[in-house]
Amino acid sequence: MDYDQADKLKNNAVEIAEIMTALSNESRLLTLSYLLDGEKDLKFLIDKTGLSKNGLVNHLSTLMDAGLVERVSRGKYGVTKDGAGYVSDMVDQYLVSERYRAKRQRIDTSMYQWRVSTVNEKIVNKPAEFKPSWFSYQGAVQGVLNSHGVEIGLAEAIAVSGYGWITNAMKKHLCPSAPSAFHGDVWTSIYKATENLGYKIEVIKSGIFEWDPNHKPTPESSKNAEKQYQAVKKEIDSDRPVVMWGIPIPEYGIVNGYRGEEYIVSTYRKLINQPDTPIHYTGLMAPGGLCALKFTKPRKTDPKQVAIETLRLGYKLGTGDAPQIPEYVLGPEAYDTLAENLTDETLDENSHHGTGYTLACLMEGKWAISEYLKQANQQID
Repeated sequence: MDYDQADKLKNNAVEIAEIMTALSNESRLLTLSYLLDGEKDLKFLIDKTGLSKNGLVNHLSTLMDAGLVERVSRGKYGVTKDGAGYVSDMVDQYLVSERYRAKRQRIDTSMYQWRVSTVNEKIVNKPAEFKPSWFSYQGAVQGVLNSHGVEIGLAEAIAVSGYGWITNAMKKHLCPSAPSAFHGDVWTSIYKATENLGYKIEVIKSGIFEWDPNHKPTPESSKNAEKQYQAVKKEIDSDRPVVMWGIPIPEYGIVNGYRGEEYIVSTYRKLINQPDTPIHYTGLMAPGGLCALKFTKPRKTDPKQVAIETLRLGYKLGTGDAPQIPEYVLGPEAYDTLAENLTDETLDENSHHGTGYTLACLMEGKWAISEYLKQANQQID
């Protein structure tokens, strides 16, 4: 406080003390809080404050003597301009005070402790981080394996899993589903081959997941999602992150924990500066059915044998010697289909939907294969 303010306080101490005395009562402050909203009668104030009629009248008299409240008519009261100003300044000052900050800190701490003690929450000790990749399977797999101490890069994850050898296209038109719309047997081969990256994998299949016309999970889908949630919770409780299909769109992501009924995740969203907010266990988009991968224990591998098995699987998938979904073509012919769709597709608001994404996934896969072949050549010799 400067000297000018100190002098003003000394010269007006009696009047200021009268005002402060009038304000230094919880019941009178409560009464003022209602009068700030407008003029009120005695009955309203008695009901709201819980004071007796005599008690309320005494408090109002004190406030009127201090010039904070005025009687506007018989049995009706309002706050004065000075009263409103004093209250506003007092509240504003309190909200920036150290005392208020200390109070908020105590409240926030107690609320956090209450939440931790009442909400069922668990996060693995070494959360896995989704790695940059165009198609999400390898980004999720690489992230989980790296968290387990397995040092692999993106190219190796794409090639050894078998994913990068595939060329797939929808027959009818361009569609962003092409990078993932494989026959179930093809995905089984990919999951199995992924074990050659150094970890035993178990697949959790929990059934279909579909939406009703109101864009809500069907009863059967909700039941299946709850079944998957319980299975994933067991993995998290065992301190192992999980790769899951359909979080939060038809892509793979990582589950690092759970909170209440939500998955705590790491997904592609962080790559585009979106928050990786938790996802309710029914808030999925999982065409083809619910699927999650458990990484259960380390697996010893022989680099030469892995390279041989990778080339064998890659040849089958690359040539299209695998089961296919009827609406899609898999193998070298898919290049022709993609080219035809690019040039011949009817132009409308849906034309070329997902073209950039589809081709980016395809080119990323072929880049990974070219990088892996350099490595495999040395391992086989």
